Amino acid sequence: MPESDPLVRRPAIELITSHADRLTKPILDIGVGNGFYGRTLKTIYQNAEIYGIEIWPAYLTPAQLAWYKAIVFVNALHFDYSLFKDKLSLLIAADVVEHFKKTEAIALMETWKQIVPWIVITLPIQRFEQGSYMGNVHEAHLHHWSVFEVEHDLGMSLVKDCGVCGLFEWIK
Repeated sequence: MPESDPLVRRPAIELITSHADRLTKPILDIGVGNGFYGRTLKTIYQNAEIYGIEIWPAYLTPAQLAWYKAIVFVNALHFDYSLFKDKLSLLIAADVVEHFKKTEAIALMETWKQIVPWIVITLPIQRFEQGSYMGNVHEAHLHHWSVFEVEHDLGMSLVKDCGVCGLFEWIK
C-alpha cells in the first residue's frame, strides 16, 4: 500500500527528529508512496531538501509532489545511487524492503551504505501477506523478514518493535 503502518510512522519521525543535528544534507525517501515522510519532514524542517524514488507514479498528486525537491519514478533496484554519494544525511525506506527478494534487498542495502551515513527503515517483522494493490504489482511482499534477519543480513539495529512492523536504523 502507498503508506507505512501507522503504528511505526510516529516512532520513525520521533527517531529522525531526535537526531536533527544529523540532518545537514538532503534526505532521500525510497518508496515515496503517498508522501507521508516527505510531507511530515517538510512541515517540521521547512528548508529541508527531500528527494524521492517511487515506482508507481499514480500514488502521488501534484500537491504531494510539492513536498519533494525531485522525485524519480523508477524501480529502486535500477536507480544510480552514485548520484547521491556523500550528498545525503539520511535515507528513509519505509515499508519498502519487503517488496524485494531477500538477495536483492541485501545488495540494495550494501549500495545504500556506500552513499549515506544514516539509514532508517520500517518493515513488517511478522508474516504479512500482500499482493498487488490498486493495480500495482510491485506491492507484493516477496520476503517476510524476521528481526534476526534484518539485524544479521541487513546489518540494521532494531530501534522499536511496533508489533507487526519494526523500526530499524544503521549509522555509519
